[in-house]
Amino acid sequence: MLVHNNAITVLDFECAIFGDPAHDVGITFAHYFMLAIGKPYWAKKYLACADAFFSAYKDNITFPLPAHFFTNVKNNAAAMMLGRVDGVIDFDYLKNRKVLVRKISKHILLMDFAELAPVILYLSRKM
Repeated sequence: MLVHNNAITVLDFECAIFGDPAHDVGITFAHYFMLAIGKPYWAKKYLACADAFFSAYKDNITFPLPAHFFTNVKNNAAAMMLGRVDGVIDFDYLKNRKVLVRKISKHILLMDFAELAPVILYLSRKM
Protein backbone atom coordinates (compact mmCIF):
# COMPACT_ATOMS: atom_id res chain seq x y z
CA MET A 1 0.00 0.00 0.00
CA LEU A 2 1.08 3.52 -0.68
CA VAL A 3 -0.12 6.42 1.43
CA HIS A 4 0.02 9.76 -0.36
CA ASN A 5 -1.93 13.01 -0.47
CA ASN A 6 -4.28 11.78 2.29
CA ALA A 7 -5.17 8.76 0.15
CA ILE A 8 -4.28 5.06 0.09
CA THR A 9 -3.42 3.15 -3.07
CA VAL A 10 -3.49 -0.64 -2.74
CA LEU A 11 -0.87 -2.27 -4.96
CA ASP A 12 -1.41 -5.91 -3.96
CA PHE A 13 -4.86 -6.73 -2.63
CA GLU A 14 -3.73 -10.23 -1.64
CA CYS A 15 -1.26 -8.82 0.87
CA ALA A 16 -2.99 -5.63 1.95
CA ILE A 17 -3.63 -5.67 5.71
CA PHE A 18 -4.15 -3.20 8.49
CA GLY A 19 -2.36 -4.18 11.64
CA ASP A 20 1.04 -4.55 13.21
CA PRO A 21 3.64 -2.82 11.01
CA ALA A 22 6.17 -5.41 12.25
CA HIS A 23 4.47 -7.83 9.86
CA ASP A 24 5.45 -5.76 6.81
CA VAL A 25 9.00 -5.20 8.04
CA GLY A 26 9.31 -8.90 8.87
CA ILE A 27 8.21 -9.93 5.37
CA THR A 28 10.77 -7.57 3.86
CA PHE A 29 13.51 -9.01 6.08
CA ALA A 30 12.44 -12.56 5.21
CA HIS A 31 13.05 -11.88 1.53
CA TYR A 32 16.45 -10.28 2.13
CA PHE A 33 17.42 -13.13 4.49
CA MET A 34 16.27 -15.86 2.08
CA LEU A 35 18.16 -14.24 -0.78
CA ALA A 36 21.28 -14.09 1.41
CA ILE A 37 20.90 -17.77 2.27
CA GLY A 38 20.05 -18.85 -1.27
CA LYS A 39 22.75 -16.78 -2.94
CA PRO A 40 25.61 -16.78 -0.42
CA TYR A 41 28.02 -15.09 -2.85
CA TRP A 42 25.82 -11.97 -2.53
CA ALA A 43 24.89 -12.48 1.14
CA LYS A 44 26.78 -9.44 2.44
CA LYS A 45 25.03 -7.19 -0.05
CA TYR A 46 21.55 -8.55 0.75
CA LEU A 47 22.19 -8.19 4.48
CA ALA A 48 23.45 -4.64 3.93
CA CYS A 49 20.21 -3.94 2.04
CA ALA A 50 18.19 -5.25 5.01
CA ASP A 51 20.14 -2.95 7.31
CA ALA A 52 19.70 0.05 4.99
CA PHE A 53 15.98 -0.67 4.65
CA PHE A 54 15.50 -0.81 8.41
CA SER A 55 17.49 2.37 8.98
CA ALA A 56 15.40 4.20 6.38
CA TYR A 57 12.20 2.76 7.86
CA LYS A 58 13.07 3.97 11.37
CA ASP A 59 14.13 7.38 10.04
CA ASN A 60 10.86 7.90 8.18
CA ILE A 61 8.07 6.49 10.32
CA THR A 62 5.80 8.98 12.02
CA PHE A 63 4.93 6.93 15.09
CA PRO A 64 6.94 5.62 18.03
CA LEU A 65 7.99 1.98 17.87
CA PRO A 66 6.81 -0.13 20.81
CA ALA A 67 9.45 -1.87 22.92
CA HIS A 68 8.54 -5.29 21.49
CA PHE A 69 8.58 -4.15 17.85
CA PHE A 70 11.77 -5.92 16.78
CA THR A 71 10.70 -9.14 18.51
CA ASN A 72 7.57 -9.09 16.35
CA VAL A 73 9.65 -8.25 13.26
CA LYS A 74 12.08 -11.13 13.69
CA ASN A 75 9.26 -13.57 14.51
CA ASN A 76 7.32 -12.51 11.40
CA ALA A 77 10.49 -12.86 9.30
CA ALA A 78 11.23 -16.34 10.63
CA ALA A 79 7.64 -17.51 10.18
CA MET A 80 7.58 -16.19 6.61
CA MET A 81 10.85 -17.98 5.84
CA LEU A 82 9.48 -21.27 7.17
CA GLY A 83 6.31 -20.77 5.16
CA ARG A 84 8.26 -20.12 1.99
CA VAL A 85 10.41 -23.26 2.19
CA ASP A 86 7.57 -25.54 3.29
CA GLY A 87 4.70 -23.89 1.45
CA VAL A 88 3.27 -24.12 -2.04
CA ILE A 89 5.46 -21.48 -3.68
CA ASP A 90 8.89 -22.89 -4.48
CA PHE A 91 11.82 -20.50 -4.81
CA ASP A 92 14.42 -22.01 -7.16
CA TYR A 93 17.31 -20.35 -5.39
CA LEU A 94 16.38 -22.11 -2.12
CA LYS A 95 15.91 -25.67 -3.44
CA ASN A 96 19.24 -26.91 -2.04
CA ARG A 97 19.15 -24.66 1.04
CA LYS A 98 15.79 -25.55 2.62
CA VAL A 99 17.34 -27.37 5.59
CA LEU A 100 19.53 -24.33 6.31
CA VAL A 101 16.55 -21.95 6.00
CA ARG A 102 14.60 -24.07 8.51
CA LYS A 103 17.54 -24.17 10.93
CA ILE A 104 18.15 -20.41 10.71
CA SER A 105 14.43 -19.60 10.98
CA LYS A 106 14.00 -21.73 14.09
CA HIS A 107 17.06 -20.11 15.66
CA ILE A 108 15.72 -16.62 14.92
CA LEU A 109 12.36 -17.57 16.47
CA LEU A 110 13.93 -19.00 19.61
CA MET A 111 16.62 -16.38 20.24
CA ASP A 112 15.95 -13.13 22.04
CA PHE A 113 17.15 -10.75 19.33
CA ALA A 114 16.18 -7.20 20.28
CA GLU A 115 17.72 -5.48 17.25
CA LEU A 116 18.85 -6.24 13.70
CA ALA A 117 22.65 -6.21 14.09
CA PRO A 118 22.90 -9.55 15.99
CA VAL A 119 20.60 -11.21 13.43
CA ILE A 120 22.79 -10.00 10.57
CA LEU A 121 25.90 -11.18 12.40
CA TYR A 122 24.32 -14.60 13.00
CA LEU A 123 23.27 -14.88 9.35
CA SER A 124 26.67 -13.81 8.03
CA ARG A 125 28.30 -16.59 10.06
CA LYS A 126 25.94 -19.18 8.54
CA MET A 127 26.77 -18.39 4.90
